[in-house]
Order: sequence, then C-alpha cells, then structure tokens
Amino acid sequence: MAKWQTNIVEEQTKTGEFYGRYIDDIFMTWNRSEEELRKLLDDVNTWHPNIKLDYKIGKSLPFLDVQLTNNNGILSTCVYHKPSAEPFVTPFASDHPRHVFSNIIKNLTERATRYSPTFEAFNCERRYIKLMLLYNGYPSTFIENEFHKYFSEYISKSPFLPLIDDEQKYFLLRKQILSQPTPRQTQVALSAALADIDNDPVDDDEKQQPSPDPKKSEENISNINEKFFTHFTYEKRFETCKRDMHQVYHDTFKDTPAMYTKLMVGNRIRRQTHNELIRKQPKKTLLQNKTIIISSQTCSYMWDPVFELSSSNQPMCPVSTTSGSTCSFPFKYNGVTYKTCTIFGPNNQDFRPQCAITVDQNKTALTWSFCRVPTDAVIFYSTVRKGGYWTLNSGSTQGGTMIWIHGNRFAQNGFNSVPSILNTNTVQLVDGYSVYDCEMHNDKITNTQLTCYAPILSEGYYQIRVYVNGYLIPLYQYYDSKQASFTPMLSHTPIITSITPQSGTPQSLIKLAGSFKTACYSRDVDGCAQDNNPLISRIYVGGHLCNVIDPISGATYTTANDTALICFFEDNEVGLFNITMLVTNEYGRSLARSNLYRISADENLYMFQSYAVISSVTPNTGSTQGGTMLNINGNYFSTSTRYPLVVKVGNQPCTILSSTTTTIQCQTPVAPSSSQNQYQGGRGLQMYSTSGYTTQSTLSSSNPPTQTGTPTWTDDALYVSNSSSAETVWLIGFVRVPKTATFTFILDTNGAAALFLSTNDDPTNKVLIASATNNHSPDILLNNNTNYYIFCVGSRSNGYLRLGIQARMHETTLTATTSSLVFNEIQRIAIATIVTPEQQQITYTVSPTNGTSEVQSLQVDNSIFQIGFRGVYTAIQSGRPTASDIQAALNDLPTISPLLVSVTATSTLYIITFPEDMGDVPLITCISTSSNVPNITEVVQGIASDSKIAFELDGQLTNYIDFINSNVTQADLSSEINNLFSIQCPSSINNAKLTRSIVYLQDFESNCVYDQTPITTNAFCGQCSANDNTLANGNTRAGNYLCFAYRILNSYVTSISLGIQISSDTSTTSWPSISFSPQADKLWHYTCIDVRATLISQSSIDSTVTSIIITYAQLNDNIKNGIFIDAVSIRTLLPLGYEDISTYPIDQSNNSSCSFPFYYNGSSYTACTLDNNNIPICADSTNQTYQCQSSSIEGVRRLYPKHQLTYNSSQVTYSSVNSQLTINFRYSDCSRPTLFTSWPTSSTTVNRASAASDAASGTYDLVFNSQTYSSIPVDISATDLANRLQSSSDFGYLNVTRTGDCSGYSYTIEWITNGGQKSPISITNTASILPAGTTVTPSIVQSGGVLFKPLSGDMTRTYQTNPQVEVFVGGYPSECIGTGTCDFQWLSSQTPTVSAVSQNSMTLTITGTGFSTTTNANKVIIGTSGSCTVTSATTTQIICTISAAPSGTYNVQVNVDGKGLASAISSFSVTIPLQVTSISPLQGGAGGGYTLNITGTGFSSSSSVTIDGNLCASPAVSDFSLISCTVPPTTALSNTQVDVIVTSGSNTTTSPTQFTYDVTNTPSLTSASPNVVTMSGGQLILTGTSFDSGAISVFIGTTTAIVRSITSTQIIADLPSLAPGLYQIKVSTANGYARPALQIEYRFYVQTISPQIGSLYGGSDVYVQGEGFDNTTIVSFTDGSNDVSCDVVSYQSNQIYCQTKNAAPHVIISSNGVHPTYGSGFAWSPQFATVQQGAIVEWQWSSSALLTTLAYKVQQVINGYSTTPQTGGFDSGNATVSGSFSYQFQTVGTYYYWTPAVDQSGLIVMRGAINVVAAQPRTLTVKVSSGSFTAQSCAFPFPFNTVTYSACTSTNDTQSWCSPTSTYNGQRLYCTPTASVPSSTCGSSSLISPSSCSQTVPSNALQFLFTPCTIGTVRSISPVYGPAGTSITITGTDFSTTTCENIVLIGSSYKCPITNATSTQITCQIGTSSSLNAKSIQSFNVIRDRQGTLSNDGLIQFQFQAKITNVSPLKG
Repeated sequence: MAKWQTNIVEEQTKTGEFYGRYIDDIFMTWNRSEEELRKLLDDVNTWHPNIKLDYKIGKSLPFLDVQLTNNNGILSTCVYHKPSAEPFVTPFASDHPRHVFSNIIKNLTERATRYSPTFEAFNCERRYIKLMLLYNGYPSTFIENEFHKYFSEYISKSPFLPLIDDEQKYFLLRKQILSQPTPRQTQVALSAALADIDNDPVDDDEKQQPSPDPKKSEENISNINEKFFTHFTYEKRFETCKRDMHQVYHDTFKDTPAMYTKLMVGNRIRRQTHNELIRKQPKKTLLQNKTIIISSQTCSYMWDPVFELSSSNQPMCPVSTTSGSTCSFPFKYNGVTYKTCTIFGPNNQDFRPQCAITVDQNKTALTWSFCRVPTDAVIFYSTVRKGGYWTLNSGSTQGGTMIWIHGNRFAQNGFNSVPSILNTNTVQLVDGYSVYDCEMHNDKITNTQLTCYAPILSEGYYQIRVYVNGYLIPLYQYYDSKQASFTPMLSHTPIITSITPQSGTPQSLIKLAGSFKTACYSRDVDGCAQDNNPLISRIYVGGHLCNVIDPISGATYTTANDTALICFFEDNEVGLFNITMLVTNEYGRSLARSNLYRISADENLYMFQSYAVISSVTPNTGSTQGGTMLNINGNYFSTSTRYPLVVKVGNQPCTILSSTTTTIQCQTPVAPSSSQNQYQGGRGLQMYSTSGYTTQSTLSSSNPPTQTGTPTWTDDALYVSNSSSAETVWLIGFVRVPKTATFTFILDTNGAAALFLSTNDDPTNKVLIASATNNHSPDILLNNNTNYYIFCVGSRSNGYLRLGIQARMHETTLTATTSSLVFNEIQRIAIATIVTPEQQQITYTVSPTNGTSEVQSLQVDNSIFQIGFRGVYTAIQSGRPTASDIQAALNDLPTISPLLVSVTATSTLYIITFPEDMGDVPLITCISTSSNVPNITEVVQGIASDSKIAFELDGQLTNYIDFINSNVTQADLSSEINNLFSIQCPSSINNAKLTRSIVYLQDFESNCVYDQTPITTNAFCGQCSANDNTLANGNTRAGNYLCFAYRILNSYVTSISLGIQISSDTSTTSWPSISFSPQADKLWHYTCIDVRATLISQSSIDSTVTSIIITYAQLNDNIKNGIFIDAVSIRTLLPLGYEDISTYPIDQSNNSSCSFPFYYNGSSYTACTLDNNNIPICADSTNQTYQCQSSSIEGVRRLYPKHQLTYNSSQVTYSSVNSQLTINFRYSDCSRPTLFTSWPTSSTTVNRASAASDAASGTYDLVFNSQTYSSIPVDISATDLANRLQSSSDFGYLNVTRTGDCSGYSYTIEWITNGGQKSPISITNTASILPAGTTVTPSIVQSGGVLFKPLSGDMTRTYQTNPQVEVFVGGYPSECIGTGTCDFQWLSSQTPTVSAVSQNSMTLTITGTGFSTTTNANKVIIGTSGSCTVTSATTTQIICTISAAPSGTYNVQVNVDGKGLASAISSFSVTIPLQVTSISPLQGGAGGGYTLNITGTGFSSSSSVTIDGNLCASPAVSDFSLISCTVPPTTALSNTQVDVIVTSGSNTTTSPTQFTYDVTNTPSLTSASPNVVTMSGGQLILTGTSFDSGAISVFIGTTTAIVRSITSTQIIADLPSLAPGLYQIKVSTANGYARPALQIEYRFYVQTISPQIGSLYGGSDVYVQGEGFDNTTIVSFTDGSNDVSCDVVSYQSNQIYCQTKNAAPHVIISSNGVHPTYGSGFAWSPQFATVQQGAIVEWQWSSSALLTTLAYKVQQVINGYSTTPQTGGFDSGNATVSGSFSYQFQTVGTYYYWTPAVDQSGLIVMRGAINVVAAQPRTLTVKVSSGSFTAQSCAFPFPFNTVTYSACTSTNDTQSWCSPTSTYNGQRLYCTPTASVPSSTCGSSSLISPSSCSQTVPSNALQFLFTPCTIGTVRSISPVYGPAGTSITITGTDFSTTTCENIVLIGSSYKCPITNATSTQITCQIGTSSSLNAKSIQSFNVIRDRQGTLSNDGLIQFQFQAKITNVSPLKG
C-alpha cells in the first residue's frame, strides 16, 4: 500500500490533482476516464486478501464530515450529515456542567463556518443546528445567547435567523476563523512537542551514555542541554529499533560534540494488529484463572477468585514484594490475622497492598513491603449519587441506575478519541448465582472514580467487582467490601401504572401516571437545581425520546409532577414500543405494571402501538384492467426496508412505484373476477351512538337494533361514556386474526349488551355469542387472514356506559413472565382421603402424698461442660462454676422451668435436688471437654408427691400441672398440649414472666399460622416467626440490650435503624443507625446487641447516658421478604449463658472432626443434635458420628418436638368434674402417635377413642397428550412430580406446588415455559391407592392463553361496502381518516379501450376510446418493459415513437393517467427490429481488452456481440439501445477491418461501420510455462515480443499476478492463489494487450473414491483419486451442511489415503441453558436430545470464577425424577467448576440423567433426557479442499458440440473426460485414475455388505455410505487400566476370527498387538514401547479391516499406567 500511495501521490501531483488521506479514508480528484480510475482501484483489491478498498465515484461525495462537490471544476464544501444519523447531541437535561453545552454550540457553529463557502449554505446549516439543539431540549434563549457570544461583532438586531445579515461580514468572519488552527491541529502540534519520547524501559545501551571529555568546559559546549528527537512507528518487528538507533548514533558521533545532544527516540503509535481489530470476545484474563504448578500441586494466587472462595482448601502461591522478599503468611497486625496482603498496614496513606516479610515467633508483623500484584487499584466505596455516601447503594430493579465507584489507581484512558484496550476498567455485579455486566459510563471515569449503569436485576444484594486492565481487584484491596455493593429494590424503582393512550400515531402526546420518585424534569425547575435532586432525565418510547417540554414554547405540555406527566413522542416510526423513564441518582429505569404490556396481533408485547394514517386517495375509481396510478396521501409511511410498505386495494396487492413518509404511489391490480358486498377497511372499528335505553332482551334478540347516527372511529374495541344520560352504542367491523387459533370472546360491559359474530364476513350470518348475562362466548375457531363480521351493541339507562370487546386466544407460545394479560395453563390434582383424627381420652386422679425429692450428683473435671436434662442442655459452663451458677443454668432449661431445682456443691461434686413434684426423674447428662467422662449418680430416688401431673407424648413432656391448687382451664391445657409441638427455648430468652430483665418481648405466637414447612425453619422458639424486618415498635421501658433471632436469605442487611429516647428525657426521639453484620446463610441465629454502648462508641449519644429506651428497631432493607425474626426482646441484662459470636464455632467434638452440615437418621443438621440417648453428636464428611464437647443455642440448648402437628388439628376438651381430657390431633406426616402417659405414671388412665387414619399410599397413572406416566406415588413430593413430568418435552418446565397435609392435599401444576392452553390431565389405574375411598381428581384451574383486553386495532378492521385502499407499515394496518376516504372502485366507465394498432417503422398509431388529450398522460408499454414515446393524443387516437424496447414481437398496452390500463377487443402486437446505428471507438489495439460501445435498437439482456467472429466479453445493455463490451484480441498480422455483429435471440444484425484492429506495436505471446499448475501455484514464465520495461501488468483471469522481472521477450510473474479452473492469461502493456490469449489451468479435481462404504463409526480406509493433491489437501465428507472429516494418512499428487472419523452425529449439551427461576447456567441446553445409535453426546459446563462455587457433573438415573444412579450407567465423576464429559449411546431407549445440586445451598439440580433411536446410514459426498478452495469434479450433464453428456466421454480426446461446469468452457477433467488402490494387507478382508440391511452402495463415484449395517459391537474390556505388558480381553460381537483383520486402537494411534481372536473375544497385549501417555485416559476402539470401527457399548476407555521395572544402582 505504501508503494501504491507513493506512486499515486506522484501521479496526482504531476497532473495537478488532489490526494488526501485520513487514517483509512482517502479523498482524491480525477480528470481522466472513470473506467481507468475503477481499474486502478480494483487492481489494489487483488494484491492481498486483507486489502479491500471500497470506493465511491461521483460529482459530489462525503469525506468524513464534509460534503465536497465539483461545481464545474471548482470544489465547494458543506457540512455532511449521514442519512442514518439521528439528530442527537448531549441532551440539555443531562448531568453535565453548563460549559459543556456552550462548547457544543460553539463547535457546531465553528464547523458550519469553516465548511460553508457561501452565506446561503451557512444559514442553512445554522437552521439545522438550532432545530437539532431544540430537539435535544436546549432552551431557545440559551441557544440565542451562545450565538450572540460567537458572533458578537456581527449580530443583527433581529433575534431570528440569520444572525449575520451582511454577506461581506460573513466572508470576513470566515476568513478570520480559517486563519486560526483547529483544535485538532493544535492537538497535533502539542503532541509533536510533547511526544511520547521515552515510554519504553530504558535499554542498557541508553544507560551507558559516553562520559564527556573532562578537558572540555560546559560553557564552551553550546549543545550541552539540547535534545534530538526522532520517532518511529512501532511494530513487533521493530522491537529492537530503539536500541539499534542509539547504537548507530553512538558509533557515528562517538568523540564528537554531537554526543552532547541527547538522542531521544520515541514511538508515536503503539498499536498492534489485534488492537486494530474489533474485539468480539472478552479478554482471556477475564475468563481464565491464573494458576501455577508447584511440586506437581496446583496453587492459587491470593488475588484469584478461586482463592477468595476456598482459601482453606487450596495452597496459595508465594507472593513477591517490591523489596524482593516473599510475603510471610499468615501474619498478625493490630490484633488481626492476615492470610493475604492488606491495605491497612503501617505508613500506607495510598492504601497499596502490602504484607509482612518478617514476623516474630507469634506471627506478629515486623517488617513490611508492598506486594507485587496484577493491579494495586483499591476500592473505597460506591454510591448511587454523585458525592453521596456509601449507604446510598440502592437503585432500580430495571437497571439504569448510575453507580459511582470511588477508589484509586483505576485505568484512566478508558474513554478516548482513540479507544484503547490496554487500559480499561470493567465492572461486574455479583450475587450468589449470577454475574452481571455494569455498562461503563466512560466520560466520567478518572483514576479515582468509575461510573457505570446497572443492568436489569432482581431484588437482592450485589457485590461490586472491578477489573482494571483485565485484572480483578481482590476483596482484600477493598476498604470495606460491604461499602462497595449495590442493592436494587422495588422501593427505589420508578413505577408507571398508567399509559394513555396505548395506541396512536407517531408524534402523539402520551400521558403517564405512576410513582416517578421525583417531580423534577429539568435543572431549571425550582427546587431541582442541585445534583442531589433526582431528575427525570429521559423518557423513551422504544428507542425514541418522549419530551416533557415543548421545544418551541419551552413549556411543559401539562403540569408535570411525581405522579403524572404528558410527553410528546417525537419520532415517525410505526411499530410496537415499550415506554421507559430514567430517573437519576438512587433510582434508575422505570418498571411498568404488568397489565400495561399488551399483546399485539402477531403475539408481541408492547405498551404503545403506533400506526400510519391515510388522509386521501386519488383517484378513487379506475380501470377494471388495473394499472391505475393511485396517489395515497397521509403520514408516517415508512421509507425503510426495516418497515416494508404493503398496499392493498380490495384486498388485492397494489404495486408500489414510489413512496415518502407522506405519499405513496402504486399501480392497481386487475379488478377481482368475483364481486363482494362488504370489504375490510383500515384498522379499528366503527362506533355509533344514540340516546335512549334499549332492554337486554331486545339487544339479545335474533334481530338486534340496527346502528343509527354518524359513525366515529375507535382503535380499541372499547367505549367508556362520561355522560349520565341513557344511551345505546354500537361497535361494528371485522375481526381479522393473523393466525388460525381458538378464541373465547368476552363482553366487557356495565349495562345491557349483546355480542354477535358471523361465521364469515356477511352480517346476515351473525349469531349471538355473548351477552351481559353470559359474557363469555363458547370457544370459536377463527382462520387466519379471514374477515369475521362482529356486531356489539350495549345500552345503559343511567349513563356512564362501558362497552368493550375482549378476546382470549388459547394457542400461544407466550408465557406469563411479563404481562398479566398472558396466562399460563394451571391444572390441579387433588388427593382426598377420609380423615380420622387421633383421639385420646385421659382420666386423671390427684391424691397428694408426702413425696421425696430426687437427688443426683455430678462429678465433672475443671473444664468446659454442659448439663442436659430430658433432651435439652444448659448454657456452657466453664472451669469450676459455683453452685448458684449451676442452679441458675438448670432452672433456665425448658424441661425444668417453671419448677426449680436447688444445687449445692462440695469440692468435687454438684448435688442437684429436684422438686418432689417431679418424683423419680431420668438422670441428667453431661458433655465436657475433659478426657474424663463426667460421673452422674442418683443419690436419692425421687417419689412424686402426686400433687401435680405432667403428660408425656412420644418423649415430650408438658409442664407439671397443679389440678388441685390452680384453676386449670381448657385453654391452659390446650396451651400445654400445643407446647409439646413447639420449639422450647431457655426461659431467659423468651419468658418475660420468669425473666425480669425482659422489658419488651415479641414471640410472634399470637395468631400463629403454619404449614408443612419444618418447624425448625418456621421458628427459632415456639411455632411461628415474623417475615418482617421490624424488630421492635412502641416500647416505652428502658433497656440497653436488643436481642433477637434471625434467619436471613440474602447478604444485604448491614445496619439497624433505631428510635432512641434517653431515659431522663422521653420527649425527644433520635433516629440513629448502627452497623450490623448478620450471618446470611438461611439458618437461624441468635444475637444480642448492647445498643447503648454501640451508640456511645459512634458518638450518637453522650457517654454519661446510663440507660436508653429503644422505641423502634428495624433491620435495613427487607429485600424479597428475605428476613425472618423471632424471640425479639429488649432487656436490661443479657440472657443467661448468652453466647457472643466471638466464641463461635461452639458446636464441635473433642477431636474437631465435626463437619456441617451432616446427615443423621435421614435428616440434615447444621449444629449438634441428640442421639437416641440424648447425647449431642455430630458427624464428619463421611458421616462418622462423634460426641460433641459443646453445643450452642443453635444446637441442643433448645428442645425440639419429635413431631409436627397438622395446622389447627389440635383440640382439647376438658371436664374438671370428670377429671378428663379429650385430645384430638394429627401429626403432619400422618404417623400414628403413641398413647399419652403421665408423670407420675399411676395418676392417669389413657384410652384411644379413635386412631388417626393412615396417609394415602399407592400409585396412579397420569395421562397427558396421549402419553401415560405410570406408577406415580400418590404421596410424591412436588419436586419429584415436577421432575417426573418434565422428563418429557410435552410438559416443558413446570412449577409444581403441594398444599395441604397428608390427610388431604393437592398438586398445582403450572406450565411456565410452554405457553397456551393444554389438554386436560386425566388419572387412571388408582386401584392400588389406600385407604379405601381415597380419590385422585384432576381439574383445570386456569387455561393458558393470551387476553386481548380490549381487542386492538391491529386485530380489527372497519366495515365497508366499497373496496378499500389499505396501507400496512411493517405489517401494521393504518387508520383511514374520514368516511369514504379510502374507497376505490373498478369501473368500466373508467376503462379506456384499444380497437386498433398500426405500425409504420418505429411509429405506432393506436385507436380506441378514453385516452387523455394530455400527451404525457398516456403511456404506451411494449411487452413488459419497452416504451413508446407519445407524440400526439386525442381521446380516440395516440401516436407514439418506439424509443426503448427489445427486438421481437410484443403486445402493446396503453395506460391512461387517472384511469389505468386499457382493455382491448383482441391482442395487438408490434415488431421491434434489431439494428446497429454506430460503434465507438472505431479502432483499437489488436490485443483487445478495452471497451466498445454499440448503439442501436432492440438490444436486450440476452444480446451478444462478436467482433470478427470472436465474442466481445462482458456485454452490458442500457435502455435497449446501448451495449458495452470488452474487445477480444485478433490474430491478424496487419491492420484489419472486421464486422461487429449483434445477436439477440434468433435475430442478428451487423454494424454498418466496421471496426479496425490496429496491430502497430502490439506485443505478442508465444508461450506460457507452465500451462498447468496445482493449488500451490508457483511462477509463470511468459515469452513473446515487444515487452518493455514500462507499465506491464499480468492477469490470470481478472486477478493480478505479481511481476518479478521483465525483458522485451520474457516476463516472470508469481501466480496468484485461485480456485481450480481454466483462466486466460492477459498481459497489459502501454501498447495494449498482448496476443494471442493463452490459457493456464489450475488443476485440482477428484475422480473417484474407493471403497464407497464403511462403518458409521469411522475407521474406514478410503483412497481418494484425482489430480493436484499436496500436503495442504484436506478430505472430508459432507451433506452440504455438516462435515465428517477423513484424517489424511499419506498423499501423492494423484491419490490420498485417509481414515474416516465417526459419522454418527456429535451432540453437544451445554450448561448455559436458561432455567425459568434461576436463570442462565442452571439448565442443560438442550434439555431433551434425540440422537441415533452410536452418537457421542458431550456435556460441557463452566461458571464464572466470581460466583459462589458452582460445580457440575452428569449422572444417569433410573427415571426422570430419581436420584438413584442407574447401575452401570454413565457418570462423569466428581463435580467440577468447569469441564466436559462424553458418552456414546449404542442401545435404543430413553436415558435420564441429573446433575446433583450445583449450588452450595443444595437447592438447584439439573435434569435432562437422551432419547436414542435406531442408527441411520448416511450417504455423504467427498469434499477435497486446499486452503479456501474446493477441488472440482465432473458436472453432469454438460454440453459439447451440440451433444449433452451425462457420463464421461472420449470425444475429441484420447482419454475419457468430463466438464467441471454445466457449461463447457474448454477445461477437461480426466476420469480414469492414474494411481491404483493398494490391496488389503490381510488378503481375506471383505467390505461391508449393505444388502442385508436393504442398503446399496452409492452409484455416484464420489459418494460414501456410512452404515451401521452388520457392524460389530465392543461390549467391554478387562482390565480397564494397566502398564506395559498388560493383556487386555475385549468382549463383543462380530469380531473377525482372522487376527490380522482386527485392529485394536488405544488412544489415537497405538495399535495393541493381538494375541488371539474369536468372533466374540479378542486378546491383545500392550508392548513395552507403546509410547502411551500415562497422564490421561485413552480412548479404546476395535477396527475391522476394510470395514471400519465397531460400535462401543457406552464409553470404553483404558488408563495406561507407568511402571518401574528396576532401579540401578540401588545406592549412591
């Protein structure tokens, strides 16, 4: 390119032309022929594949932003605006400083001045600028003021344009401006002065500058401080250029004064090629983890996200520092232990990551150094408001919130005029499962600040992660990661609740209502000027602005506030749009109510539908023959191919001739042969209204009242009256739907009404389908594009009538994810059993006696211990607590309280005395950290006093009840029984009666309602909790401590908001906030906060305050209702034994083996639990149990019920008279309870009055879509039922919920990805279900479909009695304004006639009627495209001259403007002669190659030209009168005149003037060597005469060959790379083209393949024969869309030997499927795959490193919902973050698989199914290629010498040949191979015989049959691993008994030597030199000679093992 540019610049300079270039845009002028210019530019495009010049040639062209025009040799300029560019600049409402807007106006005005050479052009551009600024919200006064500033010396007095009213003044102004440099010129000059002169690392040579001669004085050296600058363009190959230039300078000027001028070498441009290319993928650094191998073990860098997530499990790579030392981890500093670098070290004001490099024996840091890390950027905090605090971190769920991230050392130049990828910042938002990109807002980015726009996010907590230059900023480089987060919330999302209207024309006013969060729409509004005021910055309708401010008046369209506004839709676009609003600061993009999303006729969602309008049609009558030119006027017609126009007349297409946005001209079709009485019109319905009331019976009658009054039009089928008077209203028109579907119509009315529908378009066929009394129609099938007459009438006596038509379409693919007008199918299966509750009767007797207190002793070492009693343990006791401490701890147990024990102590024992009411009690238990087991002894066995009774059920005990001294009520007993099924906490936590320190308590047990959710999830204490974030409200008592239990689902709670009063002053309430960092692990935790101390520490209250009143407390941000609280108390003291979080973890065994969660007795536990002996236990990762040494309040310090009650099933009846309790209840799992017992046991008798009925059991079959899902357990879980049904693609994803309890429940099944109405589920085979009488009943809850509410205008048409003109823009119908506006009628009276046509040479006389007397109003058409120019016309005669038509005989048609085509009594035709009138030029060089123009008549696109019998190439025909073609060479040796002959069809004519070949100085070609080449090309040697050293070009075909040398008789050129074929060799010289034209053949073709059949599974040896093969040749087989490769083993020029690969389809299933609930990455895609036998299915998975660890695996299971692995099924092994797994399926059937929970919480599993069908043979065609070129082959049939050949022929040749093209061009492919196919080395081998499978070998010699026919199978191998010498036994079918016919292939190439073979077993032994790789598992295949690879039954692999055979020497 450089050489070409140099040459062209020289040439342009010589000729006085202009040449200019800016980067890759070139502008040049040219005064020679356009053909020469095109040739010059086309030549450049042949030089290299990467060079592609696109050019435009014309009198006026754009260059960058300038339009240059050649006005008679004078270049003029003006500003160029791209046609596709929209008039947008930075909106005035945007958040920019005011000077930005001023500079925009100044720059635009200066550009206009520079580019506009005339005053008129300047003023035109000025007007454009002002309109554009007004469009973007700039106030008119502001624009005028800025203009005045710019033109301050030349201002006109008028405020209107033009501002400069004197042209001379403008020229003076322009001269002054042009004399000043542009900003770009100034920037270039500054860059040159401050060039990047030393931006590379200093080389050694630069460091060693020569020392000056000490004898020389600096004063005498004038250049001591001078610098010499030189620059070079950096490229990789110039890497050493800088050093080399310094070396040359040093060697040249050594010991001279020049050495005192410092050489400064710089590279001005540093781009590399990959910087120049478009990056379509993220940087690899964003996708890859950086790991290093140390001692064969993978380690992770501390900045790697993997290390962040699993630092305890993976070794960390050493971290180097700037001091050269390595970090010493872990180290301690200021009481904190660090395992990574930190930014909080000493002397670190810049917060750079540093670490300790030396530590003392306690790991305390001694010396520090800065860490060497990929990026040392630091993040301080983020906010959503400019200058805001980090606590302002919430925004819209719909995205659009600008996030400001503050920190240091971010990449600075992410925003630049030249985009850089070397310095970039990327922001991502991360939650537990997903990573989202935050769109960078680069113009606000600095090295300390990043800004980005949040995407659409669900409510939650998102960590902000930042990449700088591709490197992730690790969390240890955050000041506080919680201060860099984003929380999208609905409360911070602007809401649009109403849009009026929802359809209309573009440029409509649209009213929005909702909650906009602000009333500010401009900074100029009072109270809106500050940045902290949220601003409605933009409103969009689709991608177009909807302006609140009128740009003309500057006022709003209506008063705008925070709940309502009106905006103007500014664009002309027709279509469907959503409407969004952007609000700045802590808000963002708006959310629209789901009912605002309507459904269009073509099933797309929208909020606003725009349409075009037709205002007039002329003429409105025309010819019955069609051809009438209709002029359609209106607005918003499209000129874009994106929104194509369609015009119909009477439902027939009208051919569009031209269109603008306001006009369309089209030509009508012929009148329809059949007549109609009614026609559809434009969109919408006609509406009629009259006063008065009509009764329902009259409206619903078979003859409803006919419409009266003047019709109006409505787009929506809805009328809402604002009149209080009685009225009757009609809605009339057609329903016209785009697809055939079933509809249910709904009559929407508040009065009397009736809805009628016809079965077609005939109103007389209408029938009543709905009325006010039955407003739903039956299901009605409507056919697509068919008119159905609809008639709706309604009436209301007291006014305010509402009348509308809605329709529900049953068939749809839409689902209810966005719009509430889309309904998912919901069906229910209800299981009902006969319910019998458990009923027990207890009769008690109370006989008080003198009891004896139980006394027990406890001996426990000085240790940490806990005491248990009846399944619950005390708080932790440490050391040697006092007796009172032990007593308090025991009395806090719920199994003792409210009774009291007493404790005394000796030096070694604790003596525990129980109250005598308890009698003989179980021994206490004790756990301890001591190695000695605590000793517990019963000192005195208790005897109950029988004064109180406790009831026990299934091991749970009530409190002791005093029936004698207390007034026991039924409610008391109900409460006691209920407590048996509650979680009982220590009384110090939630018993305010017994715990005086509690001043406020909320236990949430009042009105407690619970479901089947486990009670341990529902509550911390009791049975219920609150799903709320308000902890306390309304407290009036002093207490410093706030205690509560919480369960939080997401990590977003960071603080607690408080209402505080000082005890001494309750009149004032302050509202501080304190920090709170909960454990967001979805588990219950209990915490207490010393609020007073916390407030003092943060200076919220004075330290002298001794007590406070906490009136209010709330956890901040209850996102997604993800906060559950329980046991909330405000108190003066901490609960007894409160466990501070600093003491965690508490639950652990002595050997620290506990691993949580663990499984015990089928349940999962996250803390210690009790074994059968009431001893706390835990388990390790293998589920080996251990005794816990201690347990927390989250473990065994609470008493858990053994069973859970069915809600509201407990009923207690109490009779004190009879001393009897009757208790009714049911367990939620329907298990049968034991009998109640009592303590003491002798005091009661218990009878079971009725036993609880059993839960339903058994199975049933479910039938759906004629498919049976058999043996479904009646008590199946909702998840299993969903998995079972989802295993079939009939269902798709389902949302299945189960409600009710075991005695009666139902499954609600919702289709969530498969839209539309479904067939009903049916249930069969229920006989096995017990108990008897249990029913399983399916029902439909909600039918799927979409609701058109109301029917919109794109589904309706007006009713008309005349044919109508319809305009569709982008498929959407237009409105026709007015009555009769769009009428058009075909009339005979408007049809001209032709009675005669006479021809005189080229003149026609046409006789008829109805012609126009205006000459040009008559058009005469000859044939389909010829024309005849009318010279005169009357109403009965037209005379015209044939001007443009092809030769031949053609019919004549007449079209009269305003009427159309004429009819004729018969067909009239004329004959157009073929003649040549002139040629140009008249002579030319004998070598040809130049253009000849032939002028004449009758030419056509099929015309050809010969010159002296030789074809004139590339003919181009214009207007039937001009042919341009390329002159062929001649063989004449002297100047010769020859004939020019034109042939068109069967007509031939000769030019009256001959063409002269001028042979003077014409060069000649005598030979070309070689004349046959392969695809490797080479050099071409041409010999001849008259070659010179001038401008010589060699063309192979049209492609340039690079000339290497030239003499007068020889040219040597490099052949270009071309596709195989025959090409002309052309040599262009200064004297024309050389002659004769020689040819060269690029030979590369295929003849045959052998054999033509082989195994479907590959492994077949194939020999491909042909010509032109080399080492670049690739062989594959193809069906046109899919290729199967054939691996080349060896090649010759005429034969290739290759081996086929597996042709069974390879199916890839990836983990990036979209789950309807969890999103992308949580579903296999495709979920259901159908494959053939032998197919290999490959699963691929990966997840972002930023996510909480997700791990995948694939495991076959026994059915679609099972978790039980299939015995012998496929299994990918351990779950991994990324990886793949392949399996080959050989057996027909359905294979189910699952991926166990991929997330840490164990919630998300993935499932899929593979349906294997019988393998099918594949016949594929061989494809041989080299580079980008494909080998040729015979093309049959082909013609030769008037004979057509369908096979090879030897005609006119000594060999059999064929043509590679369907038209013979002289190239011949020879059909007989010259190489022979070698025979099998195993002589007895035979090919597959396909006949047994009814298959045949292809007849096409180039096709190959891949077949499974008679292919054997490998069943198994044994062993599957082993070293060299291992004998492997292969079992299978159809092996050859001839050993050499079997090949055992391990890996890709090793052939295992076979020692024995039978038809079912092969044995081979691995040799000692196998070279197998022991690091990877090898594939294993058996190949049968000449047949191919046998199928494998599943994935068969072999693991080769390394083996040490000896070691020598044995010592050293």
